[in-house]
Amino acid sequence: MPRLIALLLVLAVAAPAHAQSTAFTYQGRLNDGGNPAGGRHDLRFTLFNAPTGGAQIGTPQCVDNAMVVDGYFTASIDFGQSFATTADRYLEVEVRKDTGLSCGNVTGFSRIISRQAITATPRASHAESAFALAAADGFPMGAVNVDADGDVGIGTSAPATRLDVRGGSISVVNTGDQADLLWLNSERPWVFRQEGTGPTTALKLESVGGGGNKHFIFDTTGAVGIGTTLPQATLDVRGDMRLGPSGSLFAAAGGERLRVIRGTVDPLANDGQGAILVGEGFSIDVDVDRRETYIIFDTSFSDIPAVVGSSHWDDFWGGKFVTVDQFRRDRVRIMLSMNDGDFLPHRFSFIAIGPR
Repeated sequence: MPRLIALLLVLAVAAPAHAQSTAFTYQGRLNDGGNPAGGRHDLRFTLFNAPTGGAQIGTPQCVDNAMVVDGYFTASIDFGQSFATTADRYLEVEVRKDTGLSCGNVTGFSRIISRQAITATPRASHAESAFALAAADGFPMGAVNVDADGDVGIGTSAPATRLDVRGGSISVVNTGDQADLLWLNSERPWVFRQEGTGPTTALKLESVGGGGNKHFIFDTTGAVGIGTTLPQATLDVRGDMRLGPSGSLFAAAGGERLRVIRGTVDPLANDGQGAILVGEGFSIDVDVDRRETYIIFDTSFSDIPAVVGSSHWDDFWGGKFVTVDQFRRDRVRIMLSMNDGDFLPHRFSFIAIGPR
């Protein structure tokens, strides 16, 4: 009966320019009847997940007509990705003298030793704490890198943040209503969450925890909601809005969709043609003889606006009065008068507020 008395297991390492091979070299010494075996033998190698019993891993590897010289033989074995795990693996070896049968025919094979635990070579022992991972086909070799501070780089060997992704996007796939896509844990956790399903799916950024949930949501129409999950406009803010460089101004509010136009006009400028000194969104038509100025809105209001005016006449004469009349959605008339009722064109300002 053949007996295997000495074994050497070596992982084959590929050249650095290529992907890591999964094949390894198995060397052993085979005795037959107390003497070193010789000649051709068939070898069969089977991988298991336990030293006895357990489950077979992968397909048995056969080596036909292996040459044994003074008891020594060498065989190359490749179980593929069966070693791509930290789980234990055990190798069972069977042998027979070459009888002309192919190795796939199991007739005459004898198990010659107990299963052997597969151990790592010194170079492979670092794989569990590798600093870089190659792509599946080996290119690029440093697809994922970890630096000395524990920062992770994808597509870069010098990550600038805890997770630094270069040259591509991050894809997170989840399905179903209220599907969580990404959690950001800090003093108060935030979560990117899918809101709804199908064509009404929206993306919501939500703070969770004490004090009630806060929402920032994008729906499929392009509307953005702050403080609401159902925005009713392109930007729907439920709460006060502050504006300005220091946030000192509150946004004006109204129950209607209003538009504001304001300006300053000098009817006597340009030889009586008039001039707009301040403002935009309107033009003017001046009749000096009739001492009246028409404010013509570039875009008509949807309904008649409210318009008020004030005079810039500040000499010592009596009071000055601004008359605004002939209200229309596209224009109004403005006239300036004295205490005695005489109309006299002069510089004035106005403001018009109306529905869009």
